[in-house]
Amino acid sequence: MKILITGSTGFVGRNLVPKLLNNKHDILELTIEQELSEQLYVDRTHKYIVDDNQEELVNCIEHFNP
Repeated sequence: MKILITGSTGFVGRNLVPKLLNNKHDILELTIEQELSEQLYVDRTHKYIVDDNQEELVNCIEHFNP
């Protein structure tokens, strides 16, 4: 299943994302904490680093199709 996660580096995300990955789910995480995300999940998730470009964000989510 394709799942969109916000807050993946917070308390809930740190506990939820590994369980979803272990169950073979495909994760797109929206994050502002790129370094921390890479430390936690390496390349096991798709990452979108949030900035002010709303059009790019919408395109990314539509392409991923959670």
